[in-house]
Amino acid sequence: CCVIGFAASSWRGMASGVIAVPPPILSLVFQELSYGIVNAKDVQKIAEFPFPFPYSQLIISISIVQSLVTPLMCAFQGSSPVLACIVAFVSVFVLWCMNFGAAELE
Repeated sequence: CCVIGFAASSWRGMASGVIAVPPPILSLVFQELSYGIVNAKDVQKIAEFPFPFPYSQLIISISIVQSLVTPLMCAFQGSSPVLACIVAFVSVFVLWCMNFGAAELE
């Protein structure tokens, strides 16, 4: 992998004097490289396992119920009809945007 080649080149460069970096600083470089590899493997694990279909259907069902109930609750609780419409629209719109954004990431 390119990370292993980079680490080996860095080590050879330090040993030959091309890279004049103190060993504690170079060890931090190797530590950051290892963190990057671990994070890449974690992302790979997440990508390998699909999102459960029943949970996805539950989220869509709850979103539909919220889309129907929120405007009614805002109309009954709100003192201003304009404010009730704005609050209902924004809350439902944000929920659906997050749902579709998560579906695209999946």
